[in-house]
Amino acid sequence: MTVEALKAEIEKLPPGERSALVRWLSDREEAEWDEQIRADHRAGKLDELIGRARREHSDGSIREAP
Repeated sequence: MTVEALKAEIEKLPPGERSALVRWLSDREEAEWDEQIRADHRAGKLDELIGRARREHSDGSIREAP
């Protein structure tokens, strides 16, 4: 099935079903993102960023987010 075919089928859903689909997709995206972050952490891809954050916290150079 193509994305265009899926879109057409989604358009036919009643509002409550579309809302349930949106929630499901959102939950799925969040879970995939969380797993990617965990995988990156296990692979050491975040080590430099974590180290930098710890150094900046220790030396007091962290700034407030805008």
